[in-house]
Amino acid sequence: MGGLYASLLGAVNWSDHDLVNTVISSTAKKSATGLSGVAPLGANAALDLRTFASYGNVFGGAFTDSVGIAVSGSKDDVLTLGASLGLDASIGPATLGFIRAGVKWSKLDSSVTAFSHTQTGSVSGMSESAEAGFTTNLGGGATLGLSGFGELTDSSLNYGGRAQIGLKF
Repeated sequence: MGGLYASLLGAVNWSDHDLVNTVISSTAKKSATGLSGVAPLGANAALDLRTFASYGNVFGGAFTDSVGIAVSGSKDDVLTLGASLGLDASIGPATLGFIRAGVKWSKLDSSVTAFSHTQTGSVSGMSESAEAGFTTNLGGGATLGLSGFGELTDSSLNYGGRAQIGLKF
């Protein structure tokens, strides 16, 4: 194996939120639109180094909560930078196994405007991740990939698995 690859991924999403402010006993509904992009770049070899940068915006629409607070809009900017190092190894004639560990830094800048006054805030954090799995050639242009992963921060633990079926035609 050898070579260099690059790719670009973009996404647009829409969301609706049911908000509750328990301090002043108000509720509201908010709609938002999100835009994001990821640009990974790495070397495809027995030693697999991957780096990535991601930037996204979420723009929230105007709403008024149940006690009359009129929010004219909100904006969230999310920047994420990360890297992972993996090892790919043949574990059978048509099966490639892998193990990967990485780190990721994310920063959120957020603002909300109500009654012509804008409140801003920012938070950042680091996380560590690990993933292990395999990809196997099923024949006829079909592949199967399975893996398990985990991500750890100073205040959370996320884990799960991935299943992927590929068909070349």
